[in-house]
Amino acid sequence: MRRLRHTRLAFIVVLGLATSACTRGAEPPSGARPPAQRGDDSIGVAQPLPHVPFRVAHSAVWAGDRMLIWGGQRLTGARFMSDGLSYQPATQEWTPIPQAPLTARADQVAVWTGSEMLVWAGGNPHLFEEVYGDGAAYNPATKRWTPLPQSPLSPRIYGTAVWTGREMIVWGGGVFGEPAEQPITQVVPSGTLYDDGATYDPVTKQWTVLPKAPIKGRTGHVAVWTGREMIVWGGGGIGETNIAFKDGAAYNPTTRTWRTIPQAPLAPGFGPGYTAVWSGKEMLVWGGETGKGAAYDPETDSWTKLPDPPFGSLVLPASVWTGRVMLLWGARERGSNDPALGTAIGAAYDPATKRWTLLPKTPGSSGFGQTAVWTGRNMLVWGGFNNKGPFYSGVDYRPPDRFLP
Repeated sequence: MRRLRHTRLAFIVVLGLATSACTRGAEPPSGARPPAQRGDDSIGVAQPLPHVPFRVAHSAVWAGDRMLIWGGQRLTGARFMSDGLSYQPATQEWTPIPQAPLTARADQVAVWTGSEMLVWAGGNPHLFEEVYGDGAAYNPATKRWTPLPQSPLSPRIYGTAVWTGREMIVWGGGVFGEPAEQPITQVVPSGTLYDDGATYDPVTKQWTVLPKAPIKGRTGHVAVWTGREMIVWGGGGIGETNIAFKDGAAYNPTTRTWRTIPQAPLAPGFGPGYTAVWSGKEMLVWGGETGKGAAYDPETDSWTKLPDPPFGSLVLPASVWTGRVMLLWGARERGSNDPALGTAIGAAYDPATKRWTLLPKTPGSSGFGQTAVWTGRNMLVWGGFNNKGPFYSGVDYRPPDRFLP
């Protein structure tokens, strides 16, 4: 199997593997919990989440006391979704959330504002490869959705969004087909990449277009919020374009200015194969076909290579920042000779000691296309698929105190 070199191919692979995977392993009953898998306390404890029907290409945010899931694709039947789920670790219970006033879709962006989950854009290749330019806000306290005002941006998939504490900044993305007629009627060539963006203020309910970025349009890039700037890096094209980038830029919403950042000492950022976190000082980027990482320091405007981890590359990795270490979760590429294929790999990277630590294994857990959120004490991993065996759709990983600030 070819490596996942760009986002469009990655999406097709997700659909193809979903079909074959479901024929090999049946889903456990909804709400069932697999036997607990405990790790050495020196590296933390991994506990499978109660099972609910899983999905891929969904959005996940931490809402203060619960994880909110929305949209994506159910692997069984290849259905796209416009509903969601809420998981509360305190009670270990899943609760459905209402259908959103949006067409079912996947690969949208989402952020948590402190009181609402904002979702925007996304696409559905089963509906004539449509992409969307609308969005909605979900308030878990009232259990109600509110449509967002029309965005000034074109419909798209595979963009990024960050929350600044005041507004959502979205940037980039692309089109793999014809945009849906609503809310914006526009037909653009398949494979179009966007280099524009906008901010959305949920208090004023106003969109504001960003100044033009100094880098080319792209999809599948990474983005972090530093407290002062949004930094974007990497990404590539859609389809068999072989377009990929290892450059990036930083946007300051206070001054409404962009600046370029140096090229990273990494392979070009094809597709969603890279993941990134903000450490409070640096943007830590890891992934790609060779499983390499680097840290970007905005104060010195320079990159530093990370040491190699004790494993190879991971496909579609997810990551969180604990306040002291970066936690990664993913799995090796299908077709690997690794006997552990199908079992997700977790690892912690400590930038202070520049050391990697493998996390406890959780057999049956997903490793491709999952999401991860940080609760302030635990990492919750959910969704995705593992290509092998029964599907247990999530992991609650509690790190040791030495991984915390």
